[in-house]
Amino acid sequence: MLPLVPANGSAIAPSFRPSPAVVTRHASAAEQPTWRVSRDALSGRAEVEIAIAGDVRVNDTTLVRRSFAGTMRADRDDPASASAFGRHTARIVRPSGTTTSTSDLTIQASAERFHITLTVEVLQNDAQVFVRRWVESVPRLLL
Repeated sequence: MLPLVPANGSAIAPSFRPSPAVVTRHASAAEQPTWRVSRDALSGRAEVEIAIAGDVRVNDTTLVRRSFAGTMRADRDDPASASAFGRHTARIVRPSGTTTSTSDLTIQASAERFHITLTVEVLQNDAQVFVRRWVESVPRLLL
């Protein structure tokens, strides 16, 4: 049994001051984020798409632009084959040049395994300076 707390306690109620942090709604952004949920009426496949991007001016000469996007899918008749794809891009713009890094992640499930592919690429002034790809398939341990 839980203890009862009287409606009027003996402690003094705290006073909450407004936060000094300025919070803006995502919907107020110049480039509004995406959060879309859909379901195919015939196949029953569900899909969620999300995307958000934004710029941060670090100083008078440096701009950082980041974007995140992802798509997740699942089929009601074959939930074990769910999949997800995500991309993150960071672009740093300076008078001396532009550096862009992109990472792509794909996860494809099967009844027995998760198949994972991760690719990272870095460009300096649109010329590739680094790329690496990892591919792994791991057992699906169902509890």
